[in-house]
Formats: sequence, C-alpha cells, structure tokens
Amino acid sequence: FLLGGGFRTGYFGFWAAPEEVLLKSFINIAGYPRDKEDASRLYFHGRKLESLDENFLMYRTDTSGGQSGAPIWIQHENQRIVVGIHTWGGPDFNRGVRISPEV
Repeated sequence: FLLGGGFRTGYFGFWAAPEEVLLKSFINIAGYPRDKEDASRLYFHGRKLESLDENFLMYRTDTSGGQSGAPIWIQHENQRIVVGIHTWGGPDFNRGVRISPEV
C-alpha cells in the first residue's frame, strides 16, 4: 500500500518571509543540473542570501541549466519552507522569484 499526498515523500510549505528573516537565513536549492551526469541525479547547495528586493532573491548558491523551477528553501523553526523559485543563473549571481503574497 503506497501513501499519497506527501505522507511518504514529504512536501514543503511555503511562506512570504519578511526581509529580516531572509537576510539572516541560509538558502538552499536542490535540482537536476543538466551539466552533471546528464541530469540524472539530484544535486544540492546552500549559502547565505546575497540580496533581495520585493520580487527577487539574489544568491551565489551554485546552480546550472536544468534547475529552473527548483524550490529555494530555508530552515525555519525546524521546518523546510519554500521562500522562492529558482529562475535564472548568471556569471556573478543567480536569481529566483521571491514568494510574496501576490505570488
């Protein structure tokens, strides 16, 4: 008998976290980068947030093509909570859409 709805695999909550929480947090990203083993394995990296604005989170957490759409999460009160969605990687920093009340 297989359980559904996250009972077996788990799931994330999400939060429009305030700026003061985000700037103190370690952000984490896990995904399937195309340049590693033909996107066949899950890779993870975490680092402090560089900066943010009302729409985006900017970070130097390592990502690669194929990881767009990956959750950006923080550990808060012993829970993993999504605070953004990885959307773009560049030479100097990476960026994700920040979860906001509108998003």
